[in-house]
Amino acid sequence: MAERINQTITTVLKCFKYEDIDTVEYKINFRLTNSHHRTMNCSPNELVRGFSELDPLQRSIVIDTAETFQRIETQQKSDNLRLNNKRLKYNYATGDLVLLRNYLNKGKLEPNFLGPYEVVEVSTNTIKIRKEGKVEEVNIKRVNPLKGW
Repeated sequence: MAERINQTITTVLKCFKYEDIDTVEYKINFRLTNSHHRTMNCSPNELVRGFSELDPLQRSIVIDTAETFQRIETQQKSDNLRLNNKRLKYNYATGDLVLLRNYLNKGKLEPNFLGPYEVVEVSTNTIKIRKEGKVEEVNIKRVNPLKGW
């Protein structure tokens, strides 16, 4: 979803690079809110207003919001299941060494991972690591096990 939004913004910026920023902002907003979404089977604007801005007669559209939200929820569950099946499963234990993904202040020459850090406690989706003398709770998606050399 984020990639599609970035692509739309980039396209509008390229097409209207000599226009003033207010016009460009309006065009980006219009394009994002009036794009048809496969999961919702309508645009966000149609869902909120009940008609399409692209229809010159602005005929009202009857949208079953309960069904739309059900489709969104089903799609989210399907996406999560697909992503979780691709994920490598690793059972962390107290005392293991892990590497922490570096999200902050990430430049080209910065390392992708920081550490190693010792696992202090393991929960369902989080682990507590000892980092610089303090205990920090992090999501397991942010850590990778330290592999032996």
